[in-house]
Amino acid sequence: MKPIYAAPFFGQFGAEVAVWAPWLRAQKEDWYVGRDMVVFCRRGHAELYRDFASQIIDVDEPEISAVSGVNAWVHGIGKLSRNCYHKFVCSDLRKRVALKDILCPTMPHPQHEKRMIVFAYAVEPDPSVVVVHARNCSWQVHKNWPLGKWNELIAWYPNKYYAIGRKDQAMLPDGCVDLRGAPLSTVIRKMAGSCVVVGPESGPMALAEQAAARTVRWGICAGFTESWDPEVVEVARAMKSVGCRVAI
Repeated sequence: MKPIYAAPFFGQFGAEVAVWAPWLRAQKEDWYVGRDMVVFCRRGHAELYRDFASQIIDVDEPEISAVSGVNAWVHGIGKLSRNCYHKFVCSDLRKRVALKDILCPTMPHPQHEKRMIVFAYAVEPDPSVVVVHARNCSWQVHKNWPLGKWNELIAWYPNKYYAIGRKDQAMLPDGCVDLRGAPLSTVIRKMAGSCVVVGPESGPMALAEQAAARTVRWGICAGFTESWDPEVVEVARAMKSVGCRVAI
């Protein structure tokens, strides 16, 4: 039986975590039982698909300068996915594949929350480790917490800090080990083995939940505050409430 191919997703990371990967998992479980699924994905993101993909092929992300962030999901993804059919499937696999056998993220798919798995890593949480996502995106800039506040927060809890995210979309606060741009398998293991993951609501914070990590997040009703600009002492208190040794 011929395999089914999944084109690479180049949109917002949060949508890849919460929508695209669960949607593909649902397609594999509900509609393509018994068929191999070959997933093309952004380099370093294989961990999102490893549990259901028969083969994963890393693809370098193209420049998306005209449409970035959230807008790329609607305006840019369809074109990139169509190009993927020719560039990645035909050229890399050296054979033609029928369009009906390619799943492309050409439009927003419904969320499949029940298909969002928990990455089960046998990692013992280290109470001295804190993972931070210091968002620094060029869109929805009101969601970016100032670097000065991140540096001040770290002074409250001077232990092992690790910064995650993309290098072009996340800051590196003072005193942090730089894990920005690291493979997701590395990031997920660090999250799972941390005391807490801290940051504004974002794709990496959604990933932290899948890593079964404790989180301190803000900007949504599910966070400790809906404000996108909480005071440092508020964040420190929230960290202390989940077990971090914060000197306040």
